[in-house]
Amino acid sequence: MYNAHVLTHCEDPSVWTAFDTDTANLDVTFEHVTRTRALNFDKANTAANATIAGIYHDAWDDDRSNQYKGLDLSMWCPHDRLIWVMKIGALTNVANTFIRLGTDANNYTEWRVIDSDLDASSWNVCDVQFGVPAAQVGKGLDPRQLQYLAFGVTFDAEANALTDIILDCVYLIAAKRTF
Repeated sequence: MYNAHVLTHCEDPSVWTAFDTDTANLDVTFEHVTRTRALNFDKANTAANATIAGIYHDAWDDDRSNQYKGLDLSMWCPHDRLIWVMKIGALTNVANTFIRLGTDANNYTEWRVIDSDLDASSWNVCDVQFGVPAAQVGKGLDPRQLQYLAFGVTFDAEANALTDIILDCVYLIAAKRTF
């Protein structure tokens, strides 16, 4: 049996924050895979001039939908899996989707799934190896103290826009151990 730990069910938009004004219309949608709702937002073309549309969460005390307050990830192994379930309407101008885990917006580790590994207008189970991140910013993830979780989509150009980017859940699953 596999050991899974849900980091978030993504059901309450009031506890998530947009990266900037290029992330617009953060709301709940009843189009989902797990539980009863998911988060929905758009990539807009505003003065922020960003190539990323994304949301983050770092306010633990008021969030009943997240289960990772103070989660110690140091027990997770490099071959375990980080998984997020998301849906995106079109991939024409998309470079990748990502998850960031860290202590804050200046210290995180990022995992990515590139556009050619995604299906447009379908639910995607983005599955990456926990020990093989794509990037680290600042001090990266302190595995003893998860305080920051972000999800986003990177676009090819800042002028690209897209509606209905949906995030359903994020979780870790332990790889099968054979000793």
